[in-house]
Amino acid sequence: MALPRLVSIIPVALIALLLLVSASCDTSISQSTTTKPSSISEEITWAAIVQHGQKTGYSYEKTRTFKQDGKLLVETVTELMIESKRLQQTTTLQLKNLFLETSNGNLISFQSEMNAISFSGTVSADGKTLAIKTISAGQEATSTIAWNSEWGGLYATQKILKDTPLEPGEKRSVTALIPLLNQACTVQYEAVGMEEVTMLDGSQVQLMKVINKIFTNAGLASESIIWINNQGQPIKTKDIAQNIEMFKCDEQYAKSPNEVIKFDLAADTIVPVKKDLTGIHTKNLAVYRITLEHTSPDQVFPARSNQYFIKVDKQTIDLHVQRMSIDGTLSIPAIVQVAPVPEDSMPSPLIQSDDQKIIAMSQQVLPAEKSAAVIALAMEKYVHEKITAKNFSTAFASAAEVAQNLEGDCTEHSVLLTALLRARKIPARTAMGLVYFEFPTSKGFAYHMWTEAWVSDRWFPLDATMGRGGIGPGHIKVGDSNLAGAGAFAAFLPVSQVIGQVKIEAVLVE
Repeated sequence: MALPRLVSIIPVALIALLLLVSASCDTSISQSTTTKPSSISEEITWAAIVQHGQKTGYSYEKTRTFKQDGKLLVETVTELMIESKRLQQTTTLQLKNLFLETSNGNLISFQSEMNAISFSGTVSADGKTLAIKTISAGQEATSTIAWNSEWGGLYATQKILKDTPLEPGEKRSVTALIPLLNQACTVQYEAVGMEEVTMLDGSQVQLMKVINKIFTNAGLASESIIWINNQGQPIKTKDIAQNIEMFKCDEQYAKSPNEVIKFDLAADTIVPVKKDLTGIHTKNLAVYRITLEHTSPDQVFPARSNQYFIKVDKQTIDLHVQRMSIDGTLSIPAIVQVAPVPEDSMPSPLIQSDDQKIIAMSQQVLPAEKSAAVIALAMEKYVHEKITAKNFSTAFASAAEVAQNLEGDCTEHSVLLTALLRARKIPARTAMGLVYFEFPTSKGFAYHMWTEAWVSDRWFPLDATMGRGGIGPGHIKVGDSNLAGAGAFAAFLPVSQVIGQVKIEAVLVE
């Protein structure tokens, strides 16, 4: 199989790191005040990021307390940098945050930057709404979410640990805005007990082991372990699913050169399958027995588009995936198809279907009198042929950026195709999950992103990365999203619940 431009779990890895930082050199983000009041107190913390035993980045955090207009405020500035490797290409991710909160940990405003995408928000005077502005590729949009004046930000997640020492068995929680997810999440801490922890230099330290869980409205978003000292400061943090660790250290080590990266996010996260599935993308039906170690799979794998499941037990399902014909027919039992919502047809900061270049590109593909199904397939082929540069070094580019540089991996193929379809008045959204892929040294399911178009009365799956004219049963869907609003990246969270704990067995292929 020729090497397609696929396998992107960078957004998921970044979200995992964000959630670690939420539990735990100055940035280019503009400061919260034009004339900075002098600090009452200031605390700076550095940490080394370690993936699979290798130092691959650092995090920096500065917490500054000051008075302004007679009020005691807290400003938290964080910067996170991490290098990862995908198919032998190195990706550098940078995320910067600036949060302003009251001394009680109530959010006032925030700013976040990830590569070319930025978010900023301010809580309304009555504390009931948070308006979030998103800027990407020179375009901006504002969305508003319901808020509570007592909810916090990054400082609130620190304060709850530092106020008084945690006792074994004790639970604490706080509601706070998590950057990039851009929504209020419940951050929960549960103290387990004292434990001897090995540090970077091999020394042993007695620390309190704390289980940290972060919940969105949809459920559990992440679970990690934090080891804190008796001042409530995180000394070591570990994401359970992705084997990412953070160690508190000095600035010199944090900013020291990273190690040569051996772990490959594409090749080394592949989910093996015993049965030889060569040719699966040309088949019509596959039944997969899927087991998740810590989560019920019926809560993760949706019964929609071209797949449904039969529950075997609490940890196992049989997932039926079938090729859908261009007229939308399926021989498997009818699957509930949720009709498009307005956001599936509208431009957004990540899917700029109103961008002039995207509109011009969309008009190059077939005349308007053709059916939506025919146009959708032609669009898939068009994007497949247009994006010729295999570039795995991009974390996540918006559709307008892809239209300009015509390079990237599966995420870039997906967002561009989605935007082109919307520009032709065809509702479209992105889909995330797993795809069967044959690496030079292994075969199995790799993490992937593709597109779905609303054709007649069904969501028709398309994959511009592979360009096969729709998809067969070699794709396993975990989630879908129109990537609208400031919380678009939350769409990748379901994939984070699969990484590191899924087992797949092919039961039937025909």
